[in-house]
Parts: sequence; C-alpha cells; structure tokens
Amino acid sequence: MVVLIIANVAAIMLESVASIEAQYASQFWYFEVFSIVVFTIEYLLRVWSCPDIKEGEYEDSFKGRLKYMCSIPALIDFAAIAPFYLSLATSKKLST
Repeated sequence: MVVLIIANVAAIMLESVASIEAQYASQFWYFEVFSIVVFTIEYLLRVWSCPDIKEGEYEDSFKGRLKYMCSIPALIDFAAIAPFYLSLATSKKLST
C-alpha cells in the first residue's frame, strides 16, 4: 500500500507537467482507476474484518463496523476514495 501511495504521488507530480500529461493522459487515468479499485477493496476488507481487529471494541458485527467506519482513520480513507466515485456519478448524470 505504501508503494502504491508513493506511486500515486509521483503520478500526480508527473501529471502536473503539461507535456507529460498530454502524452500519457490515458495511462494516468488507468493508473488512477487501478489505484482507486485497490484502495476501495482494502477499505471494504478492513470494514468487513474490523470485528476481528480489536477484541471488544468492534466486537458486534453491525455496530462494530459502524463504529469503525466513524473512526478517524476510516473517515480519512473514505474521504480519499469518495471524490472519485462522486465525480463518476456526477459526470454520468451530466452526460445523459
């Protein structure tokens, strides 16, 4: 995950150079989609497995997952992936 985060930072830096962005725009897009899919799967797996993370704290399957989803680390991760899905949802509505 750390390598993927570093690769995303590098991609954002490279994408900010107009000549590089113009030449590799589609590759940057595919890398972003790949990264979001990986981050989303990792987030969902952590939400699913959180009752096993800390015994007692997230023990109840439903309430424990909700409690985990409201924790600061989970909210930061959600805030990192949500804009991608929101942009997809709004762009589809605008194009129809």
